[in-house]
Amino acid sequence: MRRWRRRLAALLLGCALSLVAGEIAVRLLDRRSAPQRHFRPGIYAADPEVGWVLLPSYRGVHAEYEFEAPTTTNALGFRGPEWDEERASARERVLVLGDSCAFGRGVADPETFPAQLESRLAERRPTAVFNAGVPGYDTVQEEALMPRVARIVRPTVVVVVWLPNDVLERSVDVRKVTQVLDGQLIDDPARYAAWKDEIEGRGLSRSALYRFLRVSLNARRLRERMPGRASSDGATPSDAGLDDESLRYSQEPLRRIAASARALGARSLLVLLPRKRELEEPGASTVYERMESFGRKAGMEVVNVNRTWRAAAPDEGRFLSRDDV
Repeated sequence: MRRWRRRLAALLLGCALSLVAGEIAVRLLDRRSAPQRHFRPGIYAADPEVGWVLLPSYRGVHAEYEFEAPTTTNALGFRGPEWDEERASARERVLVLGDSCAFGRGVADPETFPAQLESRLAERRPTAVFNAGVPGYDTVQEEALMPRVARIVRPTVVVVVWLPNDVLERSVDVRKVTQVLDGQLIDDPARYAAWKDEIEGRGLSRSALYRFLRVSLNARRLRERMPGRASSDGATPSDAGLDDESLRYSQEPLRRIAASARALGARSLLVLLPRKRELEEPGASTVYERMESFGRKAGMEVVNVNRTWRAAAPDEGRFLSRDDV
């Protein structure tokens, strides 16, 4: 009996030492293992027309899995510098409408593509680029937002960023279950307390090892669920939910945005951004070709980044970690 007790005690001691060593190793290696992307503090405010907007004069951090990006908004609640009279009187005024890709999820303020665009264009002519991107938005919300911002900016160019989740994750459906709590977008209030424990590092989530193992397991499950090959009928998994009828959900607001731009005397530009799955699955990019054809017929200039991206192999290191956009 004593022998078994000694063995059990040795086993428990070994497990405890292994856990302590693992905890120390994860902390020393600085493995960022937040359970999911979030803003600290929350950045959102509820809005009756578009569902949610960004808080004005926000100062915080956007936490990704491996890094954190300092994030600010101006007095109007948009990322980038203030929309003052000097910028609104620039020779070229570019208004960017879009979701988290336009907003610049996971990068610092100067690294967003609207900020980079302004610095490049300004080398040739006085230009101000106004970033009206809001994470989670689709073309329905962008159309509703445009009148609010266009009267301030008086744009000479309107840029609309589009990718397939505008259709696959429709705001008309998302808004039915999403609410703003503590500046966060929450779709399950019953789990909110547990979620706060995770992102604030309370309870078990105080352990870096626990967070690392949990995130690693969730990432593995996500990879297993992601489509990797064509289905038996020849349609790729990425084409699911992206037929012509579904695409009209995005196309009709885009058509009206283009018409509004013309009424303002502005050019409109549709930017089609790639997802990793379209680049990896042969034939999955047909949705971009259909959207490109639609955009030109609607009187928009079109930049099909998906085509350019495909030609610029390899893809390694060109996507944010754990992100296919």
